[in-house]
Amino acid sequence: RKENRPFKEKNLPLTTPLLLSTVHKRILSKIRKSIFEDKKEHFLFYEVDEERRVEIYLQAIAESLKKNKQVICIFPEIFSVNQFFNLCKQRFGSERIAFWYSRLSDSLRYSIWMKVLKGEIDLIIGTRSAIFFPFSNLSLIIVDEENHPFYKQEKRPLYHLNEVARKRAKLENVTLIFGCLTPSVESYFDAKETSKLNLLKR
Repeated sequence: RKENRPFKEKNLPLTTPLLLSTVHKRILSKIRKSIFEDKKEHFLFYEVDEERRVEIYLQAIAESLKKNKQVICIFPEIFSVNQFFNLCKQRFGSERIAFWYSRLSDSLRYSIWMKVLKGEIDLIIGTRSAIFFPFSNLSLIIVDEENHPFYKQEKRPLYHLNEVARKRAKLENVTLIFGCLTPSVESYFDAKETSKLNLLKR
């Protein structure tokens, strides 16, 4: 499998948003509309330009945070979690943002979980288990590299992140973005042949 790290050797935007093309502005407008409307959409965001894909994530997160809503953003690898966390700190500040993955100490994991329960965190950036955070005002779920094999939990409890993300987004009426360089067969089929996903691409 070809390695796809969205932040590898990239000069990604920090405090200054990246300029978007007309097409990307149209994509962002559809996501923004979903975030602000009562009926939320589920998107497959098929974008080979990794910098633009990340910038769309950042601006979509900004829209949710403006509404005092909460966001879960998931990456398959710790490297990408840390890099995106640093980008978000630069863009939004660090007070109400946290990162999450299995290698954190038990004490830090407990501290983050309790802060979420107390409403002190609005944005979680993590690996697959971050999907279970008990946000009460969730507005947006982002899953990058939605076709990645790491999203399948091989140990009990057995689950696939994508299925859990879809179910939670539906139950809680949340905007869902599956981002990808190359979409999975299942997601692409749902975007092209069913109404389960709304395809966003150039």
